[in-house]
Amino acid sequence: MLKELAYGQPGLCLLSTRVPIENLAGIEAPKHLCRRLENFEAHDGALLLKNLGVRGPQRELEAASAEYKGHALALRLLGNYLVKVLGADVRRRNEIPHLTDEKKDGYHARRVMQAYVHWFEAENAKPQKLGFWKKLMGKKQPPVSPEVALLKLMGLFDRPAPVEALDILVKKPAIAGLTDGLASLPAERLTEALDNLKTLGLLETNRLKNSALPKNLGHLSALRELESIDAHPLVREHFGQKLEAELPAAWREANTRLYRYYKNLPDKHLPDTLEEMEPLFTAMAFGARAGLQQEVLDEVYWERIRWKGDSHSVKQLGAFGTDLAGLAALFEQPWSKPSSNLSKAGQAAVLNWAGFRLRGLGRLREAVEPIRVSSIIAENLADWKNAATGASNLSELYLSLGALREAVDFGRQAVDFADRSGEWGQKMIFRTTLADALHQSGQSADAERLFGEAEAMQRERQPKYRFLYSLQGYRYCDLLLGRGKCAEVLVRANTTLKWVMQANWLLDIAFDQFSIAQAHAAQSQEIPTSLAAAEQYFNHAVESIRRAEHSEFIAKGLLARANWRLQTGRPTAALEDLDEVYEIAESGSMGLYHVDWHITMSRLQRMEGDDAAAAQHKEEALRRVRETGYLRRLGEAEEL
Repeated sequence: MLKELAYGQPGLCLLSTRVPIENLAGIEAPKHLCRRLENFEAHDGALLLKNLGVRGPQRELEAASAEYKGHALALRLLGNYLVKVLGADVRRRNEIPHLTDEKKDGYHARRVMQAYVHWFEAENAKPQKLGFWKKLMGKKQPPVSPEVALLKLMGLFDRPAPVEALDILVKKPAIAGLTDGLASLPAERLTEALDNLKTLGLLETNRLKNSALPKNLGHLSALRELESIDAHPLVREHFGQKLEAELPAAWREANTRLYRYYKNLPDKHLPDTLEEMEPLFTAMAFGARAGLQQEVLDEVYWERIRWKGDSHSVKQLGAFGTDLAGLAALFEQPWSKPSSNLSKAGQAAVLNWAGFRLRGLGRLREAVEPIRVSSIIAENLADWKNAATGASNLSELYLSLGALREAVDFGRQAVDFADRSGEWGQKMIFRTTLADALHQSGQSADAERLFGEAEAMQRERQPKYRFLYSLQGYRYCDLLLGRGKCAEVLVRANTTLKWVMQANWLLDIAFDQFSIAQAHAAQSQEIPTSLAAAEQYFNHAVESIRRAEHSEFIAKGLLARANWRLQTGRPTAALEDLDEVYEIAESGSMGLYHVDWHITMSRLQRMEGDDAAAAQHKEEALRRVRETGYLRRLGEAEEL
């Protein structure tokens, strides 16, 4: 979305974040402006403490600000603690105990948070409180203070915590050491605890919108007017880490409850929109933290997000980023070490899926290792079906990276593994993977033979589909266009477009639209009506491929449209497409597209009258053709 805004959309987005946004690197002003908000200077930090009610000499206020590194959250928590507990005297800040690990992120804020925990627990253990707990629960020793319990519950979430989810955690039986006493806590005491935390800056509440009905809660009825409870990320991280380290059984039970809750939240067993799927992705994270990775893979991701073999989340929704974020829960170390709680076959599968989604996001070099490891695991298990898939994915990856020799080698391996698997679909599809690598390497006769074999296999098994379709059909049409067979391509692509539109396969729709557009473009000089048809199909195709959100194929589509725009005398419009192509190719190390970009830039510079720049692009294109083995483009580059 941010890239789309940067490339000419009439919108403005303001984003605040603690981490850099890597995929905006290289997009310069005025499209992308970055302002670093540094920590407070000592004078400003002292002013913040004063505004919170802290008293003391100016030099002491400034010294406190410097000691806490000007960290805004740490100073806010410090100021509230001094006012609430230490008489608002800045000189008493030394009474706050130190933590053992001073190198930890947000150390000063964590130090004050831990001081609050000690204070809450001390308050909770006062004699008048002991009588309250004995009357309420029959216990001489109080359970964990409600304030501390709420903070620990917040540590389970990485976003605002819905009150319904909190209610699930509080229900009986209590989670030992975490929710003891919360279920039977009087509404007045729960409200008091929440107000205390809000006053101190440890929590925030989000009220229901005017049109929303109050929540129907079983145990936290005092919160029925609230939508959710939120906290600063450092607050959530701190209490989440403490809960996991100090109460591992409570951590597992709480995450298990949240997993079951979110897993059962969608009304449909197979949600068909990304919004409907969101609870399932959330369930994946909680289930993995509860140690249920295999169940999460089988019952949530494979069955309900992917729709088993349909790959619904990617094919129909184009949700590469969301899908990859969900898969991260199944890794101990993304993207190289899957969870040891998964079977070997499960580990191979999640590695391969992660690699495919990294590729879709344009992160090609990152995608190589998980797919390579996945293929090795599958080969060692004699799982020829998945070994073939991994080899085919590697072939496609190396092709885009501009390593055509490796692409051909892995293409041959994919065909070999597919033949061993006996799966006719794989035998057919992976012949086109090898054929495409051979075609781009300049071995078009061998490529055409393999395309013919694949199409014959498909016709034998699927008689009603007489043409290769999907990516396989696009690859064959690409070869046929190079042979000047535009009329045949139009027949093929118009036919297969009807098939894939019925299934709503976003990427495949775009492939057929590009094939039709390029065929019309090639014959537009002889057939006047093809001019308007080419323009229409190029624009439809770019729109479709953006909806599919596959970064690599967006570059391919924009290159095709840029050449069409040059063909029709619109260099400025072509340059808009080429600028985006370069950014995608550069960030993804897509060597193949760099060659195509230089060839098209040479044509553009020649049209603009800059012969020197055109010659430079030509020489660079020739150098890269020889370096990569992208020999299909050799004659085209030489003739520039």
